[in-house]
Amino acid sequence: MKKGQASFEFLSTYGWAFMVVMVMIASLIYFGVLRVDSLLPEKCVFDEGFLCRDTGIILGASPSIKARMVNTFGKPIIVQEVTVTCRGITGTCTPCAPGNQACGLNQTLELTPNRPWKPEEERELIILVPGLSQSDKPKVRIEVKYIFSDGYFSNNVSGEMSLKP
Repeated sequence: MKKGQASFEFLSTYGWAFMVVMVMIASLIYFGVLRVDSLLPEKCVFDEGFLCRDTGIILGASPSIKARMVNTFGKPIIVQEVTVTCRGITGTCTPCAPGNQACGLNQTLELTPNRPWKPEEERELIILVPGLSQSDKPKVRIEVKYIFSDGYFSNNVSGEMSLKP
């Protein structure tokens, strides 16, 4: 037997075995047996200045996403606007407005515009998501426009949440 023939037989035998293993893994992923997204953890990450302590999804009559936020700037801020964009859901999403009864807001804890937010104070951001289902895996981008209580210029900070019901 020549060297070339032995090399060719080795590569063809183990090459086919490698291909069979790859096809089996691909079919397991395709049919949902190996769900990659179920292995990834939930996350809530914001730029400097905000800390996300806790997140959760509430399913039911008025489905929503909640997040507990902390002002880590070291001085008071005033939130001017909160904008949210959702992906991976069947419905639309909107941040709760002050006084919206569907949100069940606690006026002292809500993240609403035009109220001073002290350093290290915790506030709750509630995002209404009509049509949120058990199979949805929402990815939410949040943009907060704010000013420092002793300042004049607007600043923006953004964050992202990936959740599993």
